[in-house]
Amino acid sequence: MISHLQIRGFVLSQVVLKKLEILIMPGSRVPDWFTAEPVVFSKRRNRELKGVIFFGVLSFKNIPENQRERLQLEDVQGKIFNLSSEVFSTTFRLLGVPGTNEDHIFLRRFGARTPLVFQLKDRYTLHLQMRNPPRVNGLELNNCRIHLVYYGDDDYEGDEGSLEESQFSVSQKLAKFFNFAAEDHACI
Repeated sequence: MISHLQIRGFVLSQVVLKKLEILIMPGSRVPDWFTAEPVVFSKRRNRELKGVIFFGVLSFKNIPENQRERLQLEDVQGKIFNLSSEVFSTTFRLLGVPGTNEDHIFLRRFGARTPLVFQLKDRYTLHLQMRNPPRVNGLELNNCRIHLVYYGDDDYEGDEGSLEESQFSVSQKLAKFFNFAAEDHACI
C-alpha cells in the first residue's frame, strides 16, 4: 500500500500529512470522500471534533506573469454560519501564485486548538468561499470540499498496508490521493 508520496524529489509520508497545514500543487481532482460544501456540523456522541480540512481547486486566469511573485492569495476564506449570520471567518494565506494558468488543488487543515474548530457548535454551517470583492482578479475557487476529522479518524500508528481502504486513517487516504494526483501531473 502507499504510505508516502514524492513530489519533485520530496517525500511526504502520512506522518507529515497528519501535521501538514497547507499544501498547494498542480491538479484539479478532489478526493471523493470529502463532502461538497456547505457542511452542517453535528456534534457526535462520544466523538470529539479534532480538526477540519478544506480542499478546493484554484484557477488562475489572466494574472500577468510579472505580478505573480508579489501576490499573496488572501481571497480564500473558511466561514462558519449559524442559521443566518456569520459567526467566524478566517482567511487562508496562500503565498505566491504559480507561474502557469493551470489549475492547482489546495488543502488547508485546522487542528482542534484553532478558532475555526472550537467556534463550531451543533448545526453551524461551514463554507469555503472567495472574498467578496476579491483582492486578486483572475483567481477562481472551484469544487470546494470539506472533511471533519474526529478523534480516532487519524490516530492510527503503524503500517496501514494490511488494512482495507475503508479503515485507512485520514492521512493515509490523503497520501494515496496525492500520489494519484502527482502521477496525473508527472510530478513524481
